[in-house]
Amino acid sequence: YAPSAAFAYAPSAAFAPSAAFAGSTASRVGVPQPTSSEPMRRRVVRDVVGQTNGELSLRKDQVVLLLHDPDTGHQSNLQRWVYGRNEESGEEGWFDLADTVPQESPGGEQ
Repeated sequence: YAPSAAFAYAPSAAFAPSAAFAGSTASRVGVPQPTSSEPMRRRVVRDVVGQTNGELSLRKDQVVLLLHDPDTGHQSNLQRWVYGRNEESGEEGWFDLADTVPQESPGGEQ
């Protein structure tokens, strides 16, 4: 039995980066980064209800900071789980990258 490719399992909270590691650039090697040292910001495109303890629940148009991408070598695959922080609530957890798009800054950069 092989699960559908459209369904992806979120990583367990046990795989979340430690506080010391989450802020390091080592967790984001290969991920396109803004010119500053700030984490990548992404805008949520649809409401998402977290299904497990380690997943973020998000509302459309909220902004999340991408803190850790365990699949840094697979930028073309948007169907992957990444770890981030909801800017509005401050909660951290896993979310599906496909539920977000790059956040445009006022200057037109990400």
